[in-house]
Amino acid sequence: MQLTLTKPMQELFQSALEDPNFCPKFRKEAQIAAKASLDHKNGVSLGLLRESCNFLSKQQPGRVWFHELVKGTSVFIEPKPEEDPEVKAEREARLKKLKDEQSNREYASMVASVITSENEKYAFSIRPGELKQIQGHIVTIVNIGLSMVAVFTAIYMGSRTMTNELGVRIILSLGGAIGIAIVETTLYIIYVQRVLTPPPPKKESKSKSS
Repeated sequence: MQLTLTKPMQELFQSALEDPNFCPKFRKEAQIAAKASLDHKNGVSLGLLRESCNFLSKQQPGRVWFHELVKGTSVFIEPKPEEDPEVKAEREARLKKLKDEQSNREYASMVASVITSENEKYAFSIRPGELKQIQGHIVTIVNIGLSMVAVFTAIYMGSRTMTNELGVRIILSLGGAIGIAIVETTLYIIYVQRVLTPPPPKKESKSKSS
């Protein structure tokens, strides 16, 4: 344990260092403490203080009292050195990353404990197979629309050779566009029923009664 250096302690160490017989083990520490500035807090070991008191008490009985020296002092806590800002920022970023990863793992574990079936898993999302089918439906609708426009334009332009009545030409064009839409829609429905719709599960054959 270390105590905060005070002026009486410094004077004690200076007196002890004047004697060449002072304990060599603590001599270097005593020299540093005796020359240290009191403008800033410095620590001295409790062992040095006890050794100095015991040494001078033998040389000059009744002069040095240990309890008087520890008055006005306190336990010395060495201040932590200032951390490099870059190292501090890197450490905080690493801690934040670890915290986020831990939060994600806890959330995934919580969700996994709640969602148990495959249907519940996709309750609020689209399955990959369903997404592919939706894309196919959209493409088919666009193609049917383009076919209707093409047929409408072709009949409207070709009907000029038959009649000059604008209403008749529009009716013929609409009829052709609707007709091609019905045909393509019917063909696509048949395709979906035969190809895209999964077959019904086969019923297990009943075992013959023995």
